[in-house]
Amino acid sequence: MALSLNKPKLDNLANEIWKSAERLRGKFKAYEYQSVILPIIVIRRLECVLLAWREAKSAEVQAKRPELTEDALAKLVKNLELNPQQSPFSNTTRLTLRKVYEEDHTLLEANFRAYINGFSPAVGEIIDHFNYRATITLMVKNNRLAPLLNQYKELPLGPDQLSGLEMATWTNWGAAICGVASWRAACTKTTYLLCAASRTSSNRCFWPTPQPPSTGATTLRPPARRPPTWPTPTPPTPPRLASSPFPCHHWPSKKPSAPTWMTRRRK
Repeated sequence: MALSLNKPKLDNLANEIWKSAERLRGKFKAYEYQSVILPIIVIRRLECVLLAWREAKSAEVQAKRPELTEDALAKLVKNLELNPQQSPFSNTTRLTLRKVYEEDHTLLEANFRAYINGFSPAVGEIIDHFNYRATITLMVKNNRLAPLLNQYKELPLGPDQLSGLEMATWTNWGAAICGVASWRAACTKTTYLLCAASRTSSNRCFWPTPQPPSTGATTLRPPARRPPTWPTPTPPTPPRLASSPFPCHHWPSKKPSAPTWMTRRRK
């Protein structure tokens, strides 16, 4: 089956990265955008995959044991999630980006750190590639943690909404916008985890390993943002000098003629 790209969808997702960059402008330097935007995209992608796994596993368990209550079913699925043989990565908490944002904002940083630290060591290694725990401190200091969580808490990045090829293309655009430092190493580890979660071959996993934009991995380019158009300034009109009552202050209207002795020809 041939893979295709949904260009309008990718344009909308590229606009999300531009919105994040606009929120960070003035608070972070341009080279720091990558350490803020790209990790939360990775976390949201992993979260969507994990939520899809929980729903599928809950339906499978409930079909075999319909007598289980909702709490017992959730507890059983959580135990299966923490088993490395059942799920390649997990989260020990019951938090999501949406729950972290919707709870008390005075505990926003503590809950977000607890959610990040609740991931399995494989995901923790990905987060360490970005040094994201130090970045959270800067986000809280600059009051940018809540706006970014509100932006990405419900962004549809699951494998059903965004194919692996589209995800790789979009993150290539994000790397082009934000920079590519430490991006390749984190994506390689993420690819391994998502391929293991999908139980498919490496060429059809949820997130193919993207190449840096300079290598020409994709023919698509992120939409360029047009600079604002400003009206062309009109040069000011020089002030007119007031007329002087003295004739010596005015140039003669005609160029004075040379004396006659200068114009005579020598005989």
